Amino acid sequence: MVISHTMSFVDDVCSERWIMQNGSLRREGAIPAALEDPGDAAAQAAREAAVAAASAAKDAKERKRLRRLKELRRKQGEEVSEDSDGWYQDLLKRVNPKTGS
Repeated sequence: MVISHTMSFVDDVCSERWIMQNGSLRREGAIPAALEDPGDAAAQAAREAAVAAASAAKDAKERKRLRRLKELRRKQGEEVSEDSDGWYQDLLKRVNPKTGS
């Protein structure tokens, strides 16, 4: 990944560019051929690794968000259980006390 304001540099080092302009993202250029061939085992492995990395990053972000929410509840004086699994259900019970779930 390269982030630059110099398009001549980006053109020299990248075959594909994602450009953010005025709040919209557009893609220019071509995807490398190694990633286009669905029968290529190396390309498939690269795609799977990219998907796994993106999933792991998303999971880590969600865990961080949940920790922040838990800390916020603690700062507001709410009783927060120390287990990491049950606190979300506790939160749902507080939000919807009539459901009993």
